[in-house]
Formats: sequence, C-alpha cells, structure tokens
Amino acid sequence: MRKLEWCRLSFPAGYLATETSSQDNIALQSITVRLEQESFSRSPRRIAFWLFAVFQFFYLLTSSGRVRTPDEYNTLYTTESLVLHGTTAVPQAVALHNFYGRLDVHGQPRAAYPPGQALLCAPWYALGQYVIGKLPGVPADDLDLVVAFTSCLSSSTFAALTLMFFFLLLIGVGIPVRAALMASGMVGLATPLFVYSAYLFSEPLTSSIFAGVAWLLFVRESSGGLISARRAAIAGLILGLATIVRPTCVVAIAVFALAVLVRDGKSGWRAAFVLGAASAAGIAVLFAHNTVLFGGPLTFGYPTTAEGAKKLNGFETPFFQGLYGFLLSPGKSVFLFAPVIVLAFLGLRSLWRRERGLAAVAVMLPAAYLLFFAKYTQWEGGYSVGPRYLVPGIVLLCLGLGPVLATGRRGVKVLAAVLFAIGFSVVTGYQFYGRSGSPRALLRRELELSDGVFAGRPCAVVLQISGERTAGKAWVGMGPVVCVSGQGRSFVGDVGVPGVPAGGWTDREFGRAGSQRAANPLELSRAVEVHPRLALAPS
Repeated sequence: MRKLEWCRLSFPAGYLATETSSQDNIALQSITVRLEQESFSRSPRRIAFWLFAVFQFFYLLTSSGRVRTPDEYNTLYTTESLVLHGTTAVPQAVALHNFYGRLDVHGQPRAAYPPGQALLCAPWYALGQYVIGKLPGVPADDLDLVVAFTSCLSSSTFAALTLMFFFLLLIGVGIPVRAALMASGMVGLATPLFVYSAYLFSEPLTSSIFAGVAWLLFVRESSGGLISARRAAIAGLILGLATIVRPTCVVAIAVFALAVLVRDGKSGWRAAFVLGAASAAGIAVLFAHNTVLFGGPLTFGYPTTAEGAKKLNGFETPFFQGLYGFLLSPGKSVFLFAPVIVLAFLGLRSLWRRERGLAAVAVMLPAAYLLFFAKYTQWEGGYSVGPRYLVPGIVLLCLGLGPVLATGRRGVKVLAAVLFAIGFSVVTGYQFYGRSGSPRALLRRELELSDGVFAGRPCAVVLQISGERTAGKAWVGMGPVVCVSGQGRSFVGDVGVPGVPAGGWTDREFGRAGSQRAANPLELSRAVEVHPRLALAPS
C-alpha cells in the first residue's frame, strides 16, 4: 500500500495538512515499512493455512479409506491396541493370520515398526471408534471398516501438512506467492505424495516432519543470521523422536546437522552439536523401547524372516540393481512417478544462493536415502506404489521448483506443464484406475502394476464372498486364491495350503484382513488384497 494511504489510515484528519519536519517524515516512513512487513508476514501464513485446508479436503475425497498391506494392517492393529487397551501388543494380528513382527521378551506379539505412527494415528482411530461408528445408519458389524477408514485419513492430514510447510519454506526464501503455490500444487498432485495420502504408510508423516524441521531451522525467525542453539535443540529432538516412527530417520539427523555446517560454516559447529545431542535424547527413547520389549537397544520388531523364509530387512540387494530400480525401472523409477524433479534440478543453484542450508538438505537428503535404500533387501518398499522410501526426499528435492518457476519464462512454463501432466497421469492413474472396478480387475491390476514387487514372493489373495461355491470357483486359474464364503467356509483353488486340499472346501478361518466392498456380477461382497501369511507362491 502506498505511503499516503497508510498515512490516512494511521493519522488524524488535518495532520497531513500541517508542515512536518524531516524527523516526522522518517518516523512516518518507518511506521509504513513496519506495517507493510507485518501485513506481508500475516498474508503468506493465511495462504498456507488455506492451502492446507484445500489439500486436506481434496485428499479426504481421494483417500482409499482402507488398509491393504501387512505394513498398514500392523500399524492399524497397534493403533487399535493403544486406543482400546493401552498397549502396543497385537494379538489380533495373530488371530487374523496377518501378523508381521515378532514376539517380545514376554511372549506378546508386537508389530515390526516402533509405535510412533500408531500413537499419532490414535486420534483418527478414536474418531471412527467413538464418533463416526456411533452415528445413525452405520452398521455395528462394519465398525472395523469405519476405523480403518478414519485411520487412513491421518495420512491425508500429514500430506496436507507437508504441503503447508513446503509453501512456507519457499516463501521464506523469497519465492513469490504465485510461484510457491504452483510448486506446492505440483508436489501435491504430481508426485507419490498424492498416492500415499490415501494409504496408512508412514511416508506422509515423515515428509511433514522433515519439511517442518527444515522450516524451523532455515526459515522461521531467520534473517540470515546464525541458527540459534534453541532452534537446533528443538529440531534435533523432533528428528530424534521421528526414529520412533521409522528408525531410518536417523539418516536425516546426519543430513540436517551437515546442512547446518554448510550454511554457517565454522560458526555452525555449536548448533550442529546441539542438534545432534538433542536428537540423541529422542533416539534414547527408541532404544529404551527396544530394550524393554526385545532385550536390546538395537533389536527391533522386524522378524528375522517373512514371506516364505525370506530375509527382508537386511542389505543384500546389489547396489547397482537397487539404483537401477529407483532410477530407471518401470515400476519404481523416480523419474516416472515424480518427473517434476527434472525441473527441480534446474532451480537448485538459485535455491543455494537464497539459502544454502535448505539447498543442502534438498540435495543431500534424497541422495542419502537413495544410497541407503539401494542396498536394502526390500528396496522396493514391499506392496507399495512407486519409490515409496524416497517420498520424503522427493518432496525436499522439489524445493528447487520454486526458484525456477519464479523466473516466469515461457520455456519453463511449458516444461512444467508437460512434466506435471506426466506425473499427474501416473499417480492419478494408480490412485483411481488402479483400485477401481470389480475385485477380479483389482487383483489383475495389482499384480500387473506391481511387477517386480510380487515376483518370487509367497502370497495369496483372499476373498470373502456372499454367493455360492460356484462364485468362488470362478476365480480358479487367476493364481493363488482363497475364497471365504459367507458361511465361514473356505474354498482353495490352484494353490496348496497346509491342511486344506486344493480345489476343496474347509472350515478354516483366514480372517477378514484387507476387506473392501465391491459390487460385481459374481456377487462378491468384499475383495481382499495380498495375504502374505499364507505360504503360497504366485502364478
């Protein structure tokens, strides 16, 4: 707003008609500048709030509302135990033949992952259990579907929160609002963050943590000065506690500490040390958890073997094979699932000139995750979409979009539009087409789109049906199939299950893991995803 307009708003009538001294003019100018700065500081935060609200609503509409993989289910089971029983033991997972974890020193089954995500997911589970599940018209028998639905909505909130911090990061380094909004939209709609907003994986949560810590360290209350010990301590504690969500977050602690040194040089040693020391306090909580439950600080809940005696949690993948998978494979390539990173690379130099620490994180975190997980035995992330483990790094790498979009060049706009269209098509294609249609089509697409993920993995598809035995037999020939009838009896076709004759019926219960309502000509009422606890090999 012009100075004269601020004067009219701030001073009584007649004041401007009098002659003012030079000191009065200086004071007036300082007031004007201060008011303009205050208005500017409030406006981006208001926009950030509305950006969060819009994407929260959008992600709610596009959420799958169901869990389908062992990782998701065991997080849901842990959340259920915390809300209903105040414990992290998951005996229900064992009862449903869907347990992925190990027994603790007391013989209680515990999920593979630490309880951080389950703790933060508890409010959404409680919303389904005590509010939505009690609404008129909600069948009591479907309460398990309701709590699964509301629990999945936690990921939509964390994904929207990630975009809010992403926007504030760009505004904080001087990117115009329009360019920052465009970059946020590209990340929210054309990267795997969109896909994982609909699933109960931990990637949206860890992405929001990393983006929030970056904002706290490099943008909030920062005017180019050194990072204070107080900010470094808070950031370090948050990163340390993030290991209770995923232990691999320890990689991010080293990255952020190095970024502080890159930004402040020798003067940043104190802040980097404080960050590391504070993170040690959070890691100590994880170590205490492991020691109490599993007998040692470095003994985690991961089973020694799973899915047909395969060791999933080692580092046995040849490095270049994992690297090829993340970069060039058709099922996991970052350039296919997040092509906008090509444009982001072009803006990293400008981001470096604006804020070295933030640019260092944007480069080092995705690089560190890529190198770390390329050797990981289960590098593809199990039954998941695209480069699951790289999602937090992809988000931070996309900070390079802000500076390049801020140039406003025609060539940049064209390239941005093309890359956005490709990324949007890929992620929405999986988000909607990949999980729509009849159970038969769902199964076929799951196996096709996950080529390389299911290869060599023991698995089975479990279906709960309301029709007669002939309906179950219609699935024979599609691979390993177990059909559970409405009367609780099971049909097994094309597979060999211990104690169950192939092509026959049994009263053995396989649980309701992964149920989803679906209408189709075979009158199937629920189609269930891959059930890895049955030692079966896919055809």
